[in-house]
Amino acid sequence: MEEKIAPIDANMVCVTPERADALLAEVGLPGTARRYPHELSGGMRQRAALVRMLMTGPDILLTPLSLSPEPCSTMTATTT
Repeated sequence: MEEKIAPIDANMVCVTPERADALLAEVGLPGTARRYPHELSGGMRQRAALVRMLMTGPDILLTPLSLSPEPCSTMTATTT
């Protein structure tokens, strides 16, 4: 049986562990789903916060990052 986390209201999408893992990988954090915040760098924490926002399936994202002169300057750079 597939584990699902029930949505808080009818407009939210169901979140599966697979969806969370896919979003984490998309922002460069594969395999970090079970790590605690104190185990992540500041930039990794910001990317994890972005994943938390994206998991709800929003139509639009409003973040305080857009108010900063350099909104992504503190994010950890990822290179491939």
